[in-house]
Amino acid sequence: MKNLSIALLGLVFSVSAQAKDLQLEKTITALRPIQGTVLGTAMQFPNCPVGAMCEPMGVVMVEFTLSGCVNDVVASSHVETLPGRKFKVVVAATELINSVSTVAMCVAIPKKTLSIPLYTLGGVDASDVSVEFTSNLLN
Repeated sequence: MKNLSIALLGLVFSVSAQAKDLQLEKTITALRPIQGTVLGTAMQFPNCPVGAMCEPMGVVMVEFTLSGCVNDVVASSHVETLPGRKFKVVVAATELINSVSTVAMCVAIPKKTLSIPLYTLGGVDASDVSVEFTSNLLN
């Protein structure tokens, strides 16, 4: 039992040591969970060092509609590879509400698109990827 406690304590310290602090600008006045829309899948070609051969990687494209022109979104994702080259992606996204957005004039609906890597070589069909947003899990 003592060994288990020591192992769990070590795990907690190692996980907390890997966490990153997010430094927010002073104009960020609020945070809110946000849900995105899946646009589809694509292949992304990595930046390779000269002389190296790199394979393209499958990504899923997610678009977020923001509530202000100057707002931004931060996201974290977890990709689970399922049998049959299928993928389950869970996305936790937060909109950073910027106080400047209350006076900024938008010329279009503010949107931001993120590419989430699937960590697989080559292309992936959109029907083989299911995406869940944690903001849906709160309801």
